[in-house]
Amino acid sequence: MCGIGGIINKGDAPPATAALERMKDSLGKRGPDGAGMYCDGPVGFVHTRLAIIDPAGGQQPITDSKGRVLVFNGEIYNYLELRQSLASQYQFKTYSDSETILAAYDVYGLSFINHLRGMYAFALYDTAENRVILARDPFGIKPLYVCETPNSITFASEPKAIIAAGVAAAELDTKVLRRVLTENYSKGTDTPYPSIKRMEPGETRVIENGKTVSATSKSYLQADAPFDRDDDVALIQLESVFLDSVDMHCRSDVGYGVFLSGGVDSSAIMAALAQRTNM
Repeated sequence: MCGIGGIINKGDAPPATAALERMKDSLGKRGPDGAGMYCDGPVGFVHTRLAIIDPAGGQQPITDSKGRVLVFNGEIYNYLELRQSLASQYQFKTYSDSETILAAYDVYGLSFINHLRGMYAFALYDTAENRVILARDPFGIKPLYVCETPNSITFASEPKAIIAAGVAAAELDTKVLRRVLTENYSKGTDTPYPSIKRMEPGETRVIENGKTVSATSKSYLQADAPFDRDDDVALIQLESVFLDSVDMHCRSDVGYGVFLSGGVDSSAIMAALAQRTNM
């Protein structure tokens, strides 16, 4: 669980360093393994890191050979496959799954998001195009919040980081807050802070020269009715998909474990891990 944040000014002025520092400090609990900041022109990024893949070499923000910059929270599960397929076209500097996002953008352009499998929230700055791309994974596992004012677009993993930057007020919308407290969930883009909005699951925003030029959505959920198939075939396919998902989630350079709730889901995951690792 890393923390990301940033300020994109709509003019040429750089974001205030003090505001970025406050954002970074407010996200400290999300990333105990390191912190970093990037500021160039009208764009500033901050990052606090929880190191899972390439703990020694994957510090962020990450900058590639063409000056593109990334701050990332999450995990790209197919990073090994992406790395292998893109190695002949992109020169990797780290072994981090984060860098495969930059590589995919370098090779595929704006369609790069379609090649990522994982849980993620990130901001990618293409300095040559003065373009920032904000993206959130299709299941909405990783959070990303945005506040737009006449002067800037500010984003962060948590609303409090945007407030800490001095961009948004801390006053609450009691109606939305009541819904969050009673339902433990808030639908759509609204948050208890009126000027701070939540990016939708699967949403990708492209911001150029301080203006949002496109916003698209991607979902892994099937819109049509389920396919009609034989029970035995369905069970075989379910087992294959389930085991593949467990394998992908276990890609890590540090230790991992399973929290058992006593239900079918966590028990099934534990059984799959035992089968895969001969526990």
